[in-house]
Amino acid sequence: MPKFEDFIVVSQQQSSNISFKKDKIATQIVYSFVLMPRRSGKLKIEPAEIKIENRTYYTEAFEIEVKEIERESSHSDLPFPAEGEVVSL
Repeated sequence: MPKFEDFIVVSQQQSSNISFKKDKIATQIVYSFVLMPRRSGKLKIEPAEIKIENRTYYTEAFEIEVKEIERESSHSDLPFPAEGEVVSL
């Protein structure tokens, strides 16, 4: 699983699929994550890695930009915790 330092993992799911074509078997495993940012700004998703038959494969890291939404009311309706706010799931 990649490091999600700037995010709260709201949920995660794993699914797998096995297919047969002629004499080959293909296995696909998909990991899905629902993330909530801890802050606005440029946030980085670190690479994930998987080991298969003594080889290690990596995804590429990438950045996303989270923009703050202007709110008129309290911080309780922010899509991410306010600075210094403690969140328990």
